[in-house]
Amino acid sequence: MRVGLVAYRDRGDAYVTQVTDLTGDLDAMYSKLMSFAAEGGGDTPESVNQALADAVDKIKWGDGKNVMRLIFLVGDAPPHMDYQDDVKYPVTAQAAVKKNITIHTIRCGNDPETERVWQDIAHKAEGRYFSIAQEGGAVAVATPFDADIARLDGDMRGTAVMYGRGEEREAAKKKMDKVAETMAAAPAEAKAERAAYASRAAKESPSAVFGGADLVSGAGSGAVDVAKLPAESLSDEMKKMSPAERKAYIDKKAAERKAIQAKIDDLNKKRAAYLADEAKKGGGKDSFDGKVLDAVREKSAKIGVTY
Repeated sequence: MRVGLVAYRDRGDAYVTQVTDLTGDLDAMYSKLMSFAAEGGGDTPESVNQALADAVDKIKWGDGKNVMRLIFLVGDAPPHMDYQDDVKYPVTAQAAVKKNITIHTIRCGNDPETERVWQDIAHKAEGRYFSIAQEGGAVAVATPFDADIARLDGDMRGTAVMYGRGEEREAAKKKMDKVAETMAAAPAEAKAERAAYASRAAKESPSAVFGGADLVSGAGSGAVDVAKLPAESLSDEMKKMSPAERKAYIDKKAAERKAIQAKIDDLNKKRAAYLADEAKKGGGKDSFDGKVLDAVREKSAKIGVTY
């Protein structure tokens, strides 16, 4: 799974669009999303046309038949149709269909013109139209397991051992420090959700969680032979070790990570059961996340993926 973001405002604001390309690094995307603040509103319409054009044309979409390509347009104001140099949304919708990209639209609030245009965009781009409350209403359910899962996630991240040139190790450390800082301010349920995802992703695509400079991941996949690494690519602690000691050290970290992941997975099963019970009570069907899940399930069934 890869996620991108096109933030948009309007001409004359601090920016018109800001494009963040698709990435499997959900920590980086979460940090990027949390850096945004809603400003410059109250003066409809907005630069929706440019935002959609950038999403279709500037994002590097993956190839392949069994790939879902989805855009979710979220907003509370219609597009400017008076900008002469804009690519208008009907043209962009047609281009999206040719690229096998579905555009779903989610109107926030109750503006009737936004509703009309959002419905038209979804129709032209073979997507679905949804309407949610202005505040979004995303469902966040706290569980008795969140704190333990979040703590174990920190322990799992602590098993990372960075290698490479000095600047590479420093960049990797800064990234992990940024993740820790961002997540420290997140609600407990968000930390738990992210930890559950990270535990799964670390097994199949470790670079999405630890980056490409983690020696434990590299050695575990067979991509790196610890004994043959030059000393200058190692931390000061590992430079003092013999080749055999280095291997033993990495093997120990790998075993620690595996044990922590097993604990996270066990707690996450209990958390998932708890959330399933809460979902049966009927909450969240009309929320932002509920609408997104509905759209994803419908589209994924067409390529043989079920949730």
